[in-house]
Order: sequence, then structure tokens, then C-alpha cells
Amino acid sequence: GRSLHAGLKAGIAAKEIVRLEADALTTLISGALNEAALTIADAKDPARTKRQVMGALRHLLNGLQFRSGRGS
Repeated sequence: GRSLHAGLKAGIAAKEIVRLEADALTTLISGALNEAALTIADAKDPARTKRQVMGALRHLLNGLQFRSGRGS
């Protein structure tokens, strides 16, 4: 919630995260984290599912990193 939102705003201000609306990003990331937790909790093989989900989540979040010429 608020901590995620504050962290995203700080990352955007520091140009570590692409410049997008922090409210929207908070909603989307929070939803992705909640779904990830539910998916892992309901999995037949939680350890394997956790590795898969975390890999996908890491890739998704890495896409938000600011790169010169993008997100300005």
C-alpha cells in the first residue's frame, strides 16, 4: 500500500523507475504480488511454483527500470 507507493514515487523521482503514474503502478504491482502469493499457496509444488513466479515477477519489475532515452 503506502510503502509501495512511496517507494515507487521515490524511484520515479530518482529516475530509477520509468516515469509512470505511481498510483497505477502501485495498484498493478500490488495485484501481481497478491496473485503470486495465492498461486504459490495453492500450488501442488510450492517450491517449483515459487521459482517460476519469482522469475516472471523479477522480469516484469526489471522492465520498469529507467534507461536513458526511455520513460522521460
